Amino acid sequence: MRTRRLVLAVLAALAFVTGASAAPPKDAIVIGLVAEPVTMDPPQITDLNSARVTKRIFEGLVGQELGSYKLVPALAHSWDISKDGLTYTFKLRPNVKFHDGTPFNAEAVKFVFERQLNDKGPYYATGTYPYVKGFLGNVAGVEVLDASAVQIKLKAPLTPFLQYLAHQSLFMFSPESLKKWGKDVVKHPVGTGPFKLEMWEPGVKVVLARNDAYWGGAPKIRQAIYVPIVEAQARLVALKTGDIDLTMDVPPDSLDELRRDPNLVVAESNSSAVWYVTLNTRHPILKDRRVRQALNHAVNKEAIIRDILRGTAIVSRGPISPAYGPYYEENTARYPYDLEKARALLKEAGHANGVELMAGGQITAFEGALDRRPRPHDVHAPVLRPLPAGLQRRLLPERPRGRPPAPGAHDARREGAGAALPGGAEARGRGRAVDLRRPRQAGHRPPQARAGLQAAPELRPRAHAGVAAVADEAELFLVLVRQRYGARLDEAQLALVRETLEGLARDLAALRAATIPDDAEPGQPFAAFRAEP
Repeated sequence: MRTRRLVLAVLAALAFVTGASAAPPKDAIVIGLVAEPVTMDPPQITDLNSARVTKRIFEGLVGQELGSYKLVPALAHSWDISKDGLTYTFKLRPNVKFHDGTPFNAEAVKFVFERQLNDKGPYYATGTYPYVKGFLGNVAGVEVLDASAVQIKLKAPLTPFLQYLAHQSLFMFSPESLKKWGKDVVKHPVGTGPFKLEMWEPGVKVVLARNDAYWGGAPKIRQAIYVPIVEAQARLVALKTGDIDLTMDVPPDSLDELRRDPNLVVAESNSSAVWYVTLNTRHPILKDRRVRQALNHAVNKEAIIRDILRGTAIVSRGPISPAYGPYYEENTARYPYDLEKARALLKEAGHANGVELMAGGQITAFEGALDRRPRPHDVHAPVLRPLPAGLQRRLLPERPRGRPPAPGAHDARREGAGAALPGGAEARGRGRAVDLRRPRQAGHRPPQARAGLQAAPELRPRAHAGVAAVADEAELFLVLVRQRYGARLDEAQLALVRETLEGLARDLAALRAATIPDDAEPGQPFAAFRAEP
């Protein structure tokens, strides 16, 4: 669609013209992020973009093997577990320093843990710790044995405790940095990792510099530059034009095209994430197992994978992804797509006309004949340009860190961050929806448009969704231009933005006339785009 490309082109141009005036060095890698980091304080991180950046800065006592969940030594080169499973003794790597030059030792480990554990401590109020109860709630205490040995005692045996230690929230940071910056430590990360923070220009870029003193050997890449580009297609445009070297969260529809491009490499891996809907079994309707079974049979999972995710996912067999290996259970109940069976179950449960439930704060109708197709989601498949000869990528592959939804009353809620894939990419939802339930009434359309819609009625929902999505994105784009770039753009750049938006308004008006009746909703939604930035 031409209108969409116009918006994306300007977005990409603004992101790089205003944010990165100088070309990056040849031994640097530029990564297009979905959004900029929220915080760089490990125990407070709950978003994927913050994790992607800070995993290059910080490390934990233990790590995970590349491409799997197998535990490997990190800042602790070895560990022992007592027979009763209550005492973990870690031997630390010698001569490791934080980026500020202070030593990494057992005292630093104790400091990092007690910041979260001791709610009466002097540094507890420097942050909020969403994972502390789950990961450290079973910890009885941390004891320094000597400079290179630390002991963690548990209240009860806990098999996954070592896996917890590999989590972002328990990565080691410099105690001196927290003492110096307090709550502002979110903007001043100091770890032991292969990269250290050089610059963070909010809304524009984050620049990490190589840690030449890294205990594992200095990376060959001198800089890692992260640029936030919200739109997936804008990131792909930037990739193809050479403005960035790597991006994630690729739309499934774009994968085949990218695979055919000889200048690009699509790197895919299995995902540990699973899409699912939690059902409130205490609800008067959902407490009936037949209703829950009907909902399962009413979801055409194969169609979603085939038509929306383009084959980059598999049907889930339960809450555990195959990426977890032996913990994955294949022999679970199956719920194939079967509308007749769903209708019969609803009728048997006394709901022949369907049921209405609250889903994530919105009313959703579940009817026997309902078969809505969801909005396409993104696929987490890093796409990168080959580096010059002699350079080696040291950036580790990403693992999803799902953020739990906000608590609240609900009957059903979509959970999770993705879908498990068979040797493919991680399918991850964008968390955005378009309301297609607006009332439609008869209205004038050009004859050609009427003929086209009659010939291909299945395209109408996509057309309506496309118009609404582009309108939303263009409105947000204009707001961002005004707020973020207005003071930094010269007259020529402002003229380009103005001309593009005016063209977008004309294109959207024409598209709307072809797909949405004039009286479908009050007002003209494209008037806002005619305003000058």
